Amino acid sequence: MKGTTTVFFNALQPGVRLVVKARQEGVAQWESLVALQMNSLRAYVDLGLAQYRVAAQISSPQDLCEALDSQIAVFSFLGHRLQDDSRALLEWQQSTLARSYALWRAGLIALIFRY
Repeated sequence: MKGTTTVFFNALQPGVRLVVKARQEGVAQWESLVALQMNSLRAYVDLGLAQYRVAAQISSPQDLCEALDSQIAVFSFLGHRLQDDSRALLEWQQSTLARSYALWRAGLIALIFRY
């Protein structure tokens, strides 16, 4: 009985290694996504706080005009930042898909040609 279970578990080892490697890859990809999102969040929060500080210092009509002018520049910057973040997210997604496909392909080829 002990020999049969050993043979059974040895037969499963390539599949188990593949699952472990896939999980490790998944963790690495989630860590990179979280880092990407946290960098974006920090930039947006800093921008919002800076605009709040500008708005808090408005005390005259001239200050109001200057604050509104700065809003136009901020909206332009924000548009470019959103485009950059979208591009970075797309690159992350493509990288994740390519790495996952390569991992599963290599694992399946190893399993197919093993037997």
